[in-house]
Order: sequence, then structure tokens, then C-alpha cells
Amino acid sequence: MNILFVTSGNSKYHNIMPAFIRSQANSLIKEGVDLDFYQIKGKGVKGYLNNVAPLRNKIRSRKFDIIHAHYGFCGVISVLARQNEKIIVSFMGESEFVPDQENRYNPIIWLTVFLHRFFARFLFDYSIFKSSNLSRFVKGIQSKSSILPNGVNLDLFKPLKKESARKYLKLPTDNKIILWIGNTDRKVKGFSIAKEVMSKIKMKYPNIHFLYINGIPNELLYYYYNAADVFLLTSLSEGSPNVIKEAMACNTPIVSTPVGDVPYLFKETRGCLCTSSFNPLEISELLIELLEKDVKSNGRCRLLDLGLDINSVAKRLVTIYTRLIIN
Repeated sequence: MNILFVTSGNSKYHNIMPAFIRSQANSLIKEGVDLDFYQIKGKGVKGYLNNVAPLRNKIRSRKFDIIHAHYGFCGVISVLARQNEKIIVSFMGESEFVPDQENRYNPIIWLTVFLHRFFARFLFDYSIFKSSNLSRFVKGIQSKSSILPNGVNLDLFKPLKKESARKYLKLPTDNKIILWIGNTDRKVKGFSIAKEVMSKIKMKYPNIHFLYINGIPNELLYYYYNAADVFLLTSLSEGSPNVIKEAMACNTPIVSTPVGDVPYLFKETRGCLCTSSFNPLEISELLIELLEKDVKSNGRCRLLDLGLDINSVAKRLVTIYTRLIIN
């Protein structure tokens, strides 16, 4: 089968494409899928629309069975450019269906939200939602949709001795370390909450080291997970956060806000705690609980039990492709 991946190419942190999409692509290639790629360049509605003609030329250059678009508006552009191909769209986050706080008064964002819902219901051949909290936004498409989170490369993200990871990264070996990953400028990532949490934590652990990073290659990222005593996620909205599953794969203890599928992932998972709110006091109390008990996580086992290793997810995706082509 011949599949064309369509994804955004605008991130300053990804010269080729987001690492989790590249990982998914590699896993599909191992399953025998013939993959090609088109990255949309340009921001905003006008920037995306400028890609319709180039994408159409790409599609005409060879025969594709399916166009698999990642993120809703990439799917919209794919519909405008397609010839006779089936179109699958992977929806990644809640902000694709409900504007986040940064954009709640932006009419352009409301337009894209409407387009995502409309196209998913009437024009996309299949929709993949990364968590159940996303699927609830589009009614009447149960027969042409699935809930399928991104898988984790367990060969890359794996447990490593904390001392070895810190030595490699030249981090202090004596202090407690809390790790936070994300774009500090995006309000939806909750960095302001994280800072407030850390101010509370420092009252008990004055020498604690708060490490926040972004744009780190996957080949290095697993060292950071293994160097941390606790990984902290303070997002206000998510789908199925890749960083949570990566940290779980490294058996890193985690405290997270109740976003996306995190409460489901943490069920029966030792050392992974989900808050009931976005209250910095509650978050700090759970962090202190993990720091004091020095709990060991079994997150990696939980991922395996759920079939969320990247190879298992690739097989499920190939099954979706096959059914769509046959029908």
C-alpha cells in the first residue's frame, strides 16, 4: 500500500517533522508500508491554502492509496488537493475542537474548529482520535473512526540508572530533580502553574533542581527522563501526551494534571499520580508525596499491557489502512 503523510512543517524545533510522527512513519515502514511525505509550509489560513496546488502536484506525481494527514487543518488542505485517494486524519489535541484560552476570542480559530468538526463528519473518510476526550466532539462517525494513541519506541525510551543519566547530562547528583518539558510561551502548557508549584516545593526542598527543556532530540531526551526524580506535566489541555508515555517507558515517576487520556494511562500504575484539578497546591502535595516515598514506577509495564508500544500501534494502523482500501 502507498501512503502519503501530510503534516505541518512550521515548527522551529523540527527540521523534518515532529519526532513522534517520524517515529510512527518508521514503524509503518518496518511493517512494509510504502510511505511518502508532504510538509505544509506557511502559517495561518492563507499560508495553509497556499499549499493546495503544491500538494496536488505531489499527489499527481504517483499513485497513493491513502493520504494520512496529521492534525485537522492538514486534513482540510488534503481534501482540497486530493484526486481519488482516501483521507485519514489524526486529531492530536482538544484545541482542534475547542479554542484554548489564548484563542477563545479569535474568529479564525473558531473557523478552523468548525471546519475540523464539519470535515470529520462529512468529508474525511476516517478519523483517528488520540484519546476518547477528543472523539466526543464529533457525533455520528463511530463507524469511520478509532481511538488510537501514538505508540512509544520502547527501544529508544527505556530505563537507565539515574546516576548514569545525570553524569551524561552533567547534572547535580545530590539534588532532587523535577523535569518539565514544553514551550514555556504557550499558555496551554501551563508553565505558570509549574512555576507556582516549584515555589511551593522549594519551601520544603530548598535545593531542588527544576529542569525545564524543549526541542531536545529523542536520542537525548530519554537521558532527561531517567535523570529526573519526578516528571511534571501541568498542561491545561492535551490529547494523548507523548511526553507522558515516554516518561512511563523510562519508569519515571510522574505527576500530571487531569488532561487527555492521562487518568486512563495512570490506572493501576505505581508512581504515576494524576491530580483532580489544576490547583498548584494539590500538584505540589502529590510531588512531595512521590519525592518523600521515593516511589519506583512501573509505567513501562502499563504501556505494554495497553499495547502502546510503537510496533503494536503500527500494526493496528496498518489494519485501518487495509480496511479503508478494501472498502
